[in-house]
Amino acid sequence: DYTPSRLPAGKSMAVVETYMAHHQALILLSINNLINDNILQKRFMENPEIRGVDILLQERMPQDMLITKEKKEKTKKIKYVGLDNYVENRYKIKEFPRRWNCLSSENYIVQINDRGEGFSTYNGILINKYKETSNEKNGIFFYIRNRKTKEVWKATFENEGDKCEAIFAGDTTKLIKEKFGIETEIKVIASPRLGTEIRRLCVHNHLEEDVELDVISIFEPVLSKMEDDLAHPIFNNLFLKYDISSAGDIIVKRNGKNPMCMGVNLFLEEEDNSKTAFEIDLSKVNDILYGNADFESKVKYVTEGCIAISKNITVKAGDENKLNLVISVSKDEEEILKNLEYYKIAENVKNAFNITRANLEEETRYLNLSKENIQAYNMILPYILEQNPMKSLYMNKLKYREYKQSDLWKYGISGDLPIILVQTNSVNDVYVVKELLKVHENLRAKGILADLVILDYEKNVYERYVRDQIIQEIWSLQIGYLQNVSSGIFLLNAGEIEDEDLLKFRANILINASKGSLIEAIKEQEEEYISYLAKGRNELN
Repeated sequence: DYTPSRLPAGKSMAVVETYMAHHQALILLSINNLINDNILQKRFMENPEIRGVDILLQERMPQDMLITKEKKEKTKKIKYVGLDNYVENRYKIKEFPRRWNCLSSENYIVQINDRGEGFSTYNGILINKYKETSNEKNGIFFYIRNRKTKEVWKATFENEGDKCEAIFAGDTTKLIKEKFGIETEIKVIASPRLGTEIRRLCVHNHLEEDVELDVISIFEPVLSKMEDDLAHPIFNNLFLKYDISSAGDIIVKRNGKNPMCMGVNLFLEEEDNSKTAFEIDLSKVNDILYGNADFESKVKYVTEGCIAISKNITVKAGDENKLNLVISVSKDEEEILKNLEYYKIAENVKNAFNITRANLEEETRYLNLSKENIQAYNMILPYILEQNPMKSLYMNKLKYREYKQSDLWKYGISGDLPIILVQTNSVNDVYVVKELLKVHENLRAKGILADLVILDYEKNVYERYVRDQIIQEIWSLQIGYLQNVSSGIFLLNAGEIEDEDLLKFRANILINASKGSLIEAIKEQEEEYISYLAKGRNELN
């Protein structure tokens, strides 16, 4: 304030302190929101008027401004040139390479391969049992049983010769199979509603007569960290409690320090008045599948539990039926029951698929991903999610010695996360590094954490053109904050480190940037490994 009449004697100005009450209120509301698990958003969405325009909340700010002149012109919808990047990859089921897809929505992630195996997580909590090295195939599966012929088969890959196909996109996973004249298509999404996934099963009858089928969904719930379940699965199962809601939903609760709750149900899309049959004792499921026992549909204590839900459907000749398996996870049982009730309505399921597609388009546009970037991400994903058999091509070339994870720590690399190792020799290789930076960014967007290690073979000279160019690419993508942090980017010079072999030994996948584009480099490794397998079989024969 510079007004002389209001200033103290001898002062030419004074600072005016202003307190805005609404700012204090916002601070208090934010604290309340943090402590009570986003209570403000939940209250906001409870308003029927807001729920009615929920679709508008999925919109994002346009990338360009619409400018009109004094003489009004009809505004046109913005066209995003070169960003029509919806990619679907079709795969026939092979021994190698095995393909994976990752779907994510907020903190819910669904990871599934071309055989239908895989797992889901919510905030790092494992939803269904999965162990990569297990002899048992782990995942969330559908089985079909023909009541007349007693034939039983899995709706995904089961045996060599099965007529199967997998179609992977960023928003959905489709698994198609035809057997005994019945075609099944499973379509999986991570729902836009928090902590929920939907698996839609479409059953098409290609026969000339109506068929009566039992559709049975089976998986083993976990609701804990994966490492807890791997350490002691039987002990881990003891803390699961099964219940049934008044609406017939199966409820699973985990007691202990980190209580979690899961709700599951299987709904027919048409009017469904049938009662859901279920079983929670894993030891009885095999007998039930093959008609040697019946579903008990009772809640009881079990040491080895599962969720097996069955619906009986009649599919007319040339017609199809649709069912939706809905899995919802939260700490709040009421929220779970609301989600399950919401997705009983077929229109809400349809909207979920549409919103998931729209969200993917926005994410792709925000990350500025090209079709080549997405294709490279799809090719590298399997080698991040599980062990890479192609490492056998170079492992025997490494020195025979003890490789310690702790030796990585001096570079800031923990060794707890998957490692993508790329070797660069010249400035001409930097475009491959840029591709990997895009892939790494897409992995993070999907909730998959990995360390990207760039091993630069440039000679130790004063001007390091390769290093400078790589750093420039990192900062141009505005990801400089990821340098030298966990699940980030590590730039090392081969001439300045002692553990190059350790990096190769520990890396999930090794990319030589001088081999061409990222896609070409992976394809070359895959073709070399297929030849290696064929040679080994020939030698055995």
